[in-house]
Amino acid sequence: MRGSVGQVAERGRAGFAEMVAGIRSRVAEGTVTVLDELYDGSNYAERHRYRMTLTDGTVVHREIYYFATLAEDGRFQQVHETGFDVD
Repeated sequence: MRGSVGQVAERGRAGFAEMVAGIRSRVAEGTVTVLDELYDGSNYAERHRYRMTLTDGTVVHREIYYFATLAEDGRFQQVHETGFDVD
């Protein structure tokens, strides 16, 4: 369950959408809690935790650090993320 949002350019938009649809089909329930969100000019940073229960009963609980550069139109231009298992 560790796909990187930053891989859109490598996969292409359609490939990324297919990856996300595959993940969604395996999730029975889940929550996301945003812990911090910061902007400084065109720099963006966010930290969140998610917990999800998969259809096979597996529970995934991770904390994610998300860093991005914003384009002039406000969309993410470049994205980097990393994370770790919480428990």
